[in-house]
Amino acid sequence: MKTLINLIFIVTIFGTQLTASANPTNTVKIIKAEKVEVTVHQESAELFTAATFNSQSQTFEFSTGQDISFIQIFNEGGQLEFQLPVMANKVKISKALFDSGDHKLGFMFDGQKEIKFTKVTIR
Repeated sequence: MKTLINLIFIVTIFGTQLTASANPTNTVKIIKAEKVEVTVHQESAELFTAATFNSQSQTFEFSTGQDISFIQIFNEGGQLEFQLPVMANKVKISKALFDSGDHKLGFMFDGQKEIKFTKVTIR
């Protein structure tokens, strides 16, 4: 009986671990183009009213429901490269600021303490 209880306990713990790590973060693609992609955590996706990549001007264009105080641009190593003041609900960011690879954009919104991050992939 003790062996059966231990076996059920081990199977339950193992099953819980498998399902917990199957999808650790739910992300949403808000921009998908030929050579660029931008994803955001699902719970932050509603902050963006529009997000596009303009292939002619090679710029990312973001519109939000509230004013953005500033944007932080992090390189592939996670180091802060730029911090840009915005003070508007629309912003354009040149692709020329990014090398190939994965980068992060941190959006700080007026009246909020938490920075909302997006992942930018340049191929």
